[in-house]
Amino acid sequence: GLLLPTDVGRAIESTGRISRGLPTGPNDYTLLRKDGTRRLIEVQSIPVDLGGQRLSLGIARDVTDRKRAEALVQAQRDLGMALAATSSLEVGLRRCLDAALAISGVNGGGIYLLDRTGRDLVLAVHQGLSDGFVRLVERYKAGSPKFEFVMAGRTLRVLIGDRPGVYGVDEAAALHEQGLKTGLVIPILQQDRVIACLNVVSRDADAFPDETTHALEAIATQIGNAISRLEAEQALRLNESRLNSLLLLSQTASELDEREIIAVALEGAVRLTGSRIGYFHMVHEDQETIEFHSWSRDALKACSTVFDRHAPLSAAGVWADSVRTRQPVVHNDYASLPGRRGLPQGHSPVARHMSVPVIDGGLVRAVLGVGNKGSDYLQDDVRQLQLMANDVWKLLRSKRADEALRRESAFRDTIITRASEGLCVFQATPGSPSLVFTVWNERMTEITGYTMESINRLGWFASLYPDPATRQRAIDRLDRMRKGEDLIGEEAAITCADGTMRTVRISTSFLPAGNGGGPPILALIQDITGQKDMERRIHEVAQAERERVQRDLHDTVCQHLSGIAFLAAAVKEDLRVNPAEAVVGVTKIDALGRKALEQAKHVARFLQPLPDDPDALVRSLGELADYLQTIYAITCRVARGKPVVIRDGEVSTQLALIAREAALNAVKHAKPTTIRLS
Repeated sequence: GLLLPTDVGRAIESTGRISRGLPTGPNDYTLLRKDGTRRLIEVQSIPVDLGGQRLSLGIARDVTDRKRAEALVQAQRDLGMALAATSSLEVGLRRCLDAALAISGVNGGGIYLLDRTGRDLVLAVHQGLSDGFVRLVERYKAGSPKFEFVMAGRTLRVLIGDRPGVYGVDEAAALHEQGLKTGLVIPILQQDRVIACLNVVSRDADAFPDETTHALEAIATQIGNAISRLEAEQALRLNESRLNSLLLLSQTASELDEREIIAVALEGAVRLTGSRIGYFHMVHEDQETIEFHSWSRDALKACSTVFDRHAPLSAAGVWADSVRTRQPVVHNDYASLPGRRGLPQGHSPVARHMSVPVIDGGLVRAVLGVGNKGSDYLQDDVRQLQLMANDVWKLLRSKRADEALRRESAFRDTIITRASEGLCVFQATPGSPSLVFTVWNERMTEITGYTMESINRLGWFASLYPDPATRQRAIDRLDRMRKGEDLIGEEAAITCADGTMRTVRISTSFLPAGNGGGPPILALIQDITGQKDMERRIHEVAQAERERVQRDLHDTVCQHLSGIAFLAAAVKEDLRVNPAEAVVGVTKIDALGRKALEQAKHVARFLQPLPDDPDALVRSLGELADYLQTIYAITCRVARGKPVVIRDGEVSTQLALIAREAALNAVKHAKPTTIRLS
C-alpha cells in the first residue's frame, strides 16, 4: 500500500535481484505517505559481506523537490522552445496553459488577458472547464471583486465557496458540479503592471502546496514574457499589414476615384481588425449631418435595409458615439448596451462594434467603423483602426488637393490657351538681349506665326524685328523692364513669320518667382493691326463725310444764300427807284431763305445718329422723301414692302446716309422726275 500500483512490478523485480545478491537501482518510486501526500523517492541496493553473511545495503533518498525542480526546468525549457516557434498569441497562450496544468497536475484552468482599455479581464484560453462555467466567467469587469483581487497583484489560493467574491454563488455551484474544490489565481505582471492572470482549479483540496504554487508562478512569469513578445510581434504584423495596404492604395490612388479609394481602404480595415463588416461615413461641416458613404462588401450582402443618404447626428444610434465624443468607442457587448436604439429591419446583426473619428482642422470629418470580430476588440485594434482612418483621410485630402490643383491648372491652361489676346511668359538672359519663353498660347502663334519652340530657337528680336532700328527700340524696352518698369499698352510694329507687318500693343508684369535666368515676365500681346486699319478708315470716312457735307452746304444752302445776297442788292436799288418791285424781291428773298433753312435743317438731321429704334430708318427715309419733294420738286415716295426691323442705331444711320447719298447723286446727275426709296 506504500507504492503506486504502477510501481509494484518494478519493486518486485528489484527484490528478486537483491535475493540473488545483485545490486539494484537507482530506481524512482512514488511513495504514498500516511497523511495521503505523495513523495518521490530514489532507491538503490548494494550487496555487502558482513562477517561472512551476505547482506544487501539499501539506500532511499527523497528526491521529490529535486525532481520537481528538474521537471520545472525541463518544462520551462520545452515551453520556451515551443513559444519561440509560434507567432500566434492564442496558440502561445494555449501552450502555456498546457504546461501549467501538466506541471501542477491539476484538472483545469484558463488565462485571462487585461483588455487594453484596462476595463475588463477577458478569458483568452481555457481547458477542463464546462461550457456553462465558461459562460459565467468569460469576462470580469473592472470593479468586480475578482477583478480587484487580480489587480492587487498577489497570488491567491481559494477554497471554492469559502471566500465570497472571488467565485460567485453561480460560479462556485458550477465548479462543485465538476467536483472542483480549490483554485489558484496568479496575477501575471510586466514591469510591475498586471497584464493578465493564470487561474487553475483542482479536485484536490490540497492541490496547491508551496512548491506547486512556486512552479505555477514561474510559468506565469514565462506567460507574461510570452504575452509581451507576442503582442509586440502582433502589433508589428498589424502595422506592417496596415502600411502595406496603404502603400498599395497610394500606388493605385491616381487611378481610383474617391469612392473606390474608400472601398479599398474599408476592406483593408475589416481585414486588419479581423472583423466581418465595416463602414466609412462623412460628417458635414455643421457637425450635425452624417452622410452615409460606404459599407464593406460583406455588410452589404447581409443587409437589405434602405438608408437615406443623409441623417442628423442626433438621430444616429450608439455607433455614432465616436462622432459625438470625438473619441474611439468600443462596444464588445453590443446587444446589451444601455441606450441602444436597435437595428433597422433588414440590417445585418451586430455582436461587437468599434468606431473611430477622423478629426481634421478641429472638426470631425468622417467616421470609420468595423464590427463582428470573433473576439473582443482590444486597444491594439483601436490603435490600428485609428491609424488606418487617419492615413486614409490624408490620402483622400491629398487626392482632393491634387484634383483641385489639376482643375485649377486645367482652368488656367484653358484661359491661357483660349485667351483672345496673345499671352506669354519669358525670362531674359542676364547680360544679353535673349529671351527664353516658357508659356506661349495659341493666340501668340496666330499673331506672330511662330511656335514657342521656333521662337526660342530663332530668337525673339531677330525674328520679329529684322530692321536694326526697330530691333534697338525693342531692346531698349527690354532694358526698361530689367530696371523694374512694367510696360503699359506700348505699341510696336513686328514682322511675322510670313513677312507681313503687324502692329501690336504690349503690356508686361513681373511674376513673383523664377528658376534662374532673371525673374519671369508675363506679357500680354494685343494685335491692333485691324484696329489701326479701322481707325484709318474711320478717319478717311470722317474726312469724306466732312467733304460731302461741305459740298452739300455749297450746292444748296450756299447757293441759296448767294441768291439771297444778289436779290438783297436788287431790292436795295428798287427801294430807291421802284418800291413796288422791291416788294416782289423781298418775297423771293423770303422763299430762298426758307429753302436754305430747310436744307440746313436736313443736313443737320442727317449729321445726327439715329436712335436704337426699329422704326428709326423708315422715319429717316420718309424725311428724305419730303426733303427731295420740297427742295427739288421731284416726286419721291418710300416703298413699304416686307417690314425690316433694325434695332442698332449705328446700322440705321449708315443705311440712311447711303440712301441720301444715292438720292442726291441721282438728282444731280440723272435729272429724274420720280425717285423711289425702298
